[in-house]
Amino acid sequence: MLDDRTAHADPRVEPFLTWSVADNITGWQAYLGEMYGSGDLPASASVARARSLDDLPSAYLEVGQLDLFCAEAVTYATRLMEHGVPVQLSVRPGVFHGFDQFAPEALVARDAFADRVTFLRRL
Repeated sequence: MLDDRTAHADPRVEPFLTWSVADNITGWQAYLGEMYGSGDLPASASVARARSLDDLPSAYLEVGQLDLFCAEAVTYATRLMEHGVPVQLSVRPGVFHGFDQFAPEALVARDAFADRVTFLRRL
């Protein structure tokens, strides 16, 4: 959840969402309270609204291709790179939000865990 403005799903992905648009709106409303829907959120509340990302540390971003957050994760990774922040982005083909919790023994989940550990060891 990087962008409080994510309120629509790609219709091709929507049937596969385990975290729906309604869930996302509910989550942001619970987090932001009366500030939800405001254009004046601080970057600390919704990183997608940050003007500068220059001083951020290296980042690991991972998202499923069938996840509501896919587009916002790719956008954020691109912005990080544009600001000179080292970033590793993994878009896991054909998987949904929480794939590693639903099927932790699946090859894609094991690969994701291994990639996370590798990234952390390089810090």
